Amino acid sequence: LLIFGHRFDGVYSTGGGTATQEYSESVRKFEFAIGSTGKILGKPIGALKVTYEWIEPPISRTRPPEATKEYHRRDLSVLPLLSPSGVPYIAALGGVFVPGQMAGFLNPVNIKPVGASDIAAKVLLEVDRDTTQLMAQYKAGSVPIYSKSQQSMYLSIFAGISQYYWQDGKLKHDTPNFNISPPIDGLPFINTVSTLKMTNTDSQQYLHVDQYFPPTGAAPTCGSEAVAANYLGAETVFIPAQGDFYVDGVIQLDTIKSSTVVGYLAGGIASTAPYPASDGTCASPTYYEVTLNPAQPTTSVLLTLP
Repeated sequence: LLIFGHRFDGVYSTGGGTATQEYSESVRKFEFAIGSTGKILGKPIGALKVTYEWIEPPISRTRPPEATKEYHRRDLSVLPLLSPSGVPYIAALGGVFVPGQMAGFLNPVNIKPVGASDIAAKVLLEVDRDTTQLMAQYKAGSVPIYSKSQQSMYLSIFAGISQYYWQDGKLKHDTPNFNISPPIDGLPFINTVSTLKMTNTDSQQYLHVDQYFPPTGAAPTCGSEAVAANYLGAETVFIPAQGDFYVDGVIQLDTIKSSTVVGYLAGGIASTAPYPASDGTCASPTYYEVTLNPAQPTTSVLLTLP
């Protein structure tokens, strides 16, 4: 499935240049098969055949913008999750930009199969109004964790670029100001770690107090002067560790009884400030080990809209 996103043609640069873009506002299904011709590395394994199956919602020249504005998303995290009762589905989290605004989306879009037992069938798109994602609208390193005994799905998100940020004991949001240098676009880099908790009755997001990404003293550096980049997470990838505690790509919390390495966070955009100068970001060459310890809880604060 090719989920949302946009097609961008041109030079992506703050220095200008000609560019055009078109948002997908849809989910597309492709099927892949090995053909009878082609060679890779000297082995006759066949050329890859790509078959386009369908698009949801269908393309329409007359559909009002309101019908698809929630699908007008790019730079988002797309993850396999489990419902509180344990049913697999795909969640498209956050993303930018709300049409006509410098803003991210606060409600995920859940993608579920229709008329079949798996996601290979056609899908139903549902905006999850019961879940409010207040942090990390851009794609960020995310760890999915499920507890059958608690009937709860947890999604821990490691920093990134966010609609809101935590300061002085509360959530804040900046009004965009493009008349200063560096400009404020209202979507700063952050360094805090949060967790979405989804149950059969409600969904909430918690901030883990004094938990930072990158960890204190372990930040990559940017530029010739090797300035510490204390804001990370955007475009960082979570790589699961090998272990029987994974089912359908989700960590099974009930099977973990002691401190366990569950994966690694690799790469991403490192930033020296929430709104960095032109030379204040770089590609992070660092990876971090992620350990889950059920016997060592963190101090957490329930997040609410400011």
